[in-house]
Amino acid sequence: MHPAVTSSFPLKCPRCGMDLVREDQLEKKSAAYRCPMDPDVVSGKPATCSRCGMKLFPVDASELVHFPTALSVEPTGFRSGQRIRLRFQVQNPVTGEQVREFDIVHDKRLHLFIVSQDLDYFDHIHPEQADDGSFSVETTLPRPGYYRVFADFLPTGGAPQLIQKSLVTADCRSDLFSSLARLAPDENPSRTTDGMTVTLTTEPATFIAGREAALSYYLKDAATGAPVTDLQPYLAAWGHTFILNEDGSEPIHTHPADEVPPGAERSAAHNKPEISFQAFFPKPGFYRVWTQFQRRDRVSTFVFTIEVKRLR
Repeated sequence: MHPAVTSSFPLKCPRCGMDLVREDQLEKKSAAYRCPMDPDVVSGKPATCSRCGMKLFPVDASELVHFPTALSVEPTGFRSGQRIRLRFQVQNPVTGEQVREFDIVHDKRLHLFIVSQDLDYFDHIHPEQADDGSFSVETTLPRPGYYRVFADFLPTGGAPQLIQKSLVTADCRSDLFSSLARLAPDENPSRTTDGMTVTLTTEPATFIAGREAALSYYLKDAATGAPVTDLQPYLAAWGHTFILNEDGSEPIHTHPADEVPPGAERSAAHNKPEISFQAFFPKPGFYRVWTQFQRRDRVSTFVFTIEVKRLR
């Protein structure tokens, strides 16, 4: 019932009370199946071979690492400030069929991040799924220029995906190089937005490429200075953090270490005033960090710039 709950010992689930089941006894669904005798016979669901009648077996997980994803935009020659529709279609890498089944992760089947090339603009939205399995959403790109789009989703039986696509408005007059971000690390670790002051501390104090680090945010009420403990769960978490390096090649989507209680317990839960996120930085350079919290029915975004150094 709660796959996030694991243990090295035979125990009961602290959430629902059910006995924990050994991982090798779980029946795992695959996004694709293949005949052992006729390997060109594949299916997106359990079936028997149309030639020999044998049961199809799940393909190796290595074949389900990358799911080709197509992005279309209507209208095609759009300008900044114009309402546009983005549509995503995901293809099964083994069967070639359009994927229709996706796991719900943090209350949504697809999380979409839109970031301008210079990293000044950020949006986190959620396309709706159609009957054919595609996802669509309407949005507006606020100013002329280049934008990166990151789609985060989990095809049922496949591997988590974080797919990057690019957009450019028809009224863009700059070139790609001149639109690149020019970041510098923050000198002030605090931000105040929507009546909340958030202070960022890190462990270790210096980020090192190739190592995991913790980003911890201490939340205070901007008016009273009191610790904030009345956050509302936002998409089944106490917060969401999206991180992108200066050239846009290393996107990171991470969530707090403290989980939000499930079901009916969620509405009565209270957050700790310090909320920590774990992140792995694959290479050195400057990174922009967007962290979102929800309080009093408003989602607030706090923006930071950090430097990740090379291990000497």
